[in-house]
Amino acid sequence: MMTKYKYSRNQDDSLTITVERAAEMLNISEYLARQMVKQGQLPTIRMGRLVRIPRARLIAMVNSEPE
Repeated sequence: MMTKYKYSRNQDDSLTITVERAAEMLNISEYLARQMVKQGQLPTIRMGRLVRIPRARLIAMVNSEPE
């Protein structure tokens, strides 16, 4: 059974997170997270060379996965 990620005020309130932080949140390796970004499996926002993941879209993606 997949546990839904719940937002907590104790966590960082930033709108976007790094690929490294997303990997931590998903409990996967940074390498796998970067591969998922390259393949378009993770939502991203590109700002020049910076790649950020919208926190709300990542949480929504995880919460919408079938159990």
